[in-house]
Amino acid sequence: MDNILVCIEDAVKSKKVSMEIYMDYITEKSLERINLPLGTDGIVVYPYHDAPIRKNGEDIYVPAMKDQFMLADKVFKPGETTISSRVSDYHYLTDLSIKQPPIGWYMSEKFDGQRAIWDGSKFVTRGSSSGEPRVYPYVPIWFIALMPPGVALDGEFFIARGKFSETTSILKTKLKNESVRKKNDNSKMDLDKRWLSVKYQIFDTPTNEPFEDRLKKLETIIQERCKVWNLIDLPPYLKKGKCPLVLTKQYLIKSVDQLYTYYDELVSNEAEGVMIRAPKIPYLPKRTKLMLKLKPEEEAECMIEGYIPGKGQFEGMLGSFNCRLIKGNELTDKLFNVGGMKRSIRINYNKKNSDEYHPEGTIITYRWHTKISEI
Repeated sequence: MDNILVCIEDAVKSKKVSMEIYMDYITEKSLERINLPLGTDGIVVYPYHDAPIRKNGEDIYVPAMKDQFMLADKVFKPGETTISSRVSDYHYLTDLSIKQPPIGWYMSEKFDGQRAIWDGSKFVTRGSSSGEPRVYPYVPIWFIALMPPGVALDGEFFIARGKFSETTSILKTKLKNESVRKKNDNSKMDLDKRWLSVKYQIFDTPTNEPFEDRLKKLETIIQERCKVWNLIDLPPYLKKGKCPLVLTKQYLIKSVDQLYTYYDELVSNEAEGVMIRAPKIPYLPKRTKLMLKLKPEEEAECMIEGYIPGKGQFEGMLGSFNCRLIKGNELTDKLFNVGGMKRSIRINYNKKNSDEYHPEGTIITYRWHTKISEI
């Protein structure tokens, strides 16, 4: 193989063979030498084996995956949130001797990434503009090979705190055929370089086993799959880092003070918040009160006095409102910017005939996160 690689390298240098072809060859030959099952040979196991797909041009949708994600029901408020006996999931508390939140529950960081289920064969989004879960348009072959074939995982694609826009940009990029790609389009080489920064932050596997058993299973799976990562040869222009499969750390909540301290530490370091999960329960493919978000918010009013243009993904739209704080019923001298509005407002804020028209002088309500210790 070494002689073949030398010939291909010479062909690349003379521009007779593209770097993309070179990369594909090295990766495929690398995978042929690995005597372990690869994600490229996976079969769909979630939500069921023969779940159909729907194609629309280049996009692939998985209608059966809709409502198959376990989702947090509400924001947890210390001292206020309890699971009512009137809700359908209450029986888990009595059947499994689970205390009301948060004591005895598990806490973990809430990541600012893109949710994705590995169904045993491919990565699927939670939703899309069509309303149906969609297969991610491009994931490198070396990342797919790393995944456990025929095993379903639930997690998020994540780069780092504060990198949500960058993560989204990578995940929505489609790889164009080299023959039709324009000069400034992303090449396979460029896109794979960007993918090197992406981790798959795993926090669950959709099975009926108790949560603690699922965590033990995940720890074993990730340890074994990271051995595959060590065997995969990447092209020479890709510098291999740590295994991109990462198990989310879960901590048993022993006191409210412990939860407060953990939350404050995360938020002060730009994390989005905390997820709180009930112990012992199976994976519940729905929105459930047995999984909660800890994102305390406060709200106030302000008056719009100007507009800040958008940048990056919001180029040509509204970036943020420039607002004056209202305290009581009086305007104050405090000016600040308010973002986080939905995309339709960013587009229609200055259109008089739109229901989302926000002229100067409009009073809006805004919300923000605080440290629990400040509540």
